[in-house]
Amino acid sequence: MKKNNFAIIIAGGKGERLWPLSTSKSPKPFINIFGRTLIERTYRRLSKYFFKENIYFIVPRGLKKKVKEFIPHANIITEPEGKNTAPACIYATHFIRRINSEASLGIFPADHVIEREKEFINSIKRGFEIAKKGFIITFGVKPSRPETGYGYVEIAEKIDKGKPEVYRARKFHEKPDLKLAVRYLKTGKYFWNSGMFIWNSGIFFEEIRKTRKELYALYEKTLLKKNAVNEFYKKVESNSIDYALLEYSKNIACCISEFLWEDLGSFLSFENVFPKDKDGNVIKGKSFLFNSTGNIVLTDNRIVVAKDIKDLVIIDHGQFTLIIPKKRSQEVKKILKKLKKTLPGKYF
Repeated sequence: MKKNNFAIIIAGGKGERLWPLSTSKSPKPFINIFGRTLIERTYRRLSKYFFKENIYFIVPRGLKKKVKEFIPHANIITEPEGKNTAPACIYATHFIRRINSEASLGIFPADHVIEREKEFINSIKRGFEIAKKGFIITFGVKPSRPETGYGYVEIAEKIDKGKPEVYRARKFHEKPDLKLAVRYLKTGKYFWNSGMFIWNSGIFFEEIRKTRKELYALYEKTLLKKNAVNEFYKKVESNSIDYALLEYSKNIACCISEFLWEDLGSFLSFENVFPKDKDGNVIKGKSFLFNSTGNIVLTDNRIVVAKDIKDLVIIDHGQFTLIIPKKRSQEVKKILKKLKKTLPGKYF
């Protein structure tokens, strides 16, 4: 029954590769580059399927007020600290199961870009349908290019004849190099791992009990017996749910998406979600480029004027202007780490 279906929006990611757009006080889910913040877009999208009272956010305590700024009536589960998606998924599933022992959950990061929402909702419906058969569902995205920035899920046999298609997941794969990504694309058996999941709460904990005995023992000792949230977070390893559970379980099904999906993992991803001008530039804000090709320029208030530049990322936001070659844009996180040693914490 739909009343037993809950959505958990994970909104704790730091997004350090998108600095200065993303900061510790206003991380990636709160970036506004589409007319609304990513977290608002995620909430509105999920509200088209889930009852609003069944949509919950899970965030570190320091971000609770930030969520309320944009979604005043939000249901919020607070973490003592952010420790990646595995602790968040375990605690959120435990929290919801105490409300509804028959609950099934959809897990959705707050910082994804998704288009073709009708197809997205159909995939959610399909995911809950298959979850009833005892599977944990992951959503595989049909790759449109040999992407090296995403992890992949490899599929095995088809589970049934419905639509969207659902296959048993054979294996999860790390981000590949370009040569391997090209090979993945040709086989038709590898799909981008979207980081979105659906599971029944009881089956989720049973899978942890069967495959990750030490992790389940910690859960049982802290959250299950005492609801000792702080103790659980103090002792649990910082890990993604992929590494903590999915790679160990044999009951993973992959629902093949028919919607369009991108993860804003770095500034290069802007080229996949925004149109380019005739010279291959992505320009957000009011800027003027002359005899310049292949650049990514984003400004809030000030105007960037440039001539004879090529393949640069230029981000003007707040008190900072970041200029870096596109091919080095993954190094923003390293730059930020060095800056924090030099500048006062108020900037970050």
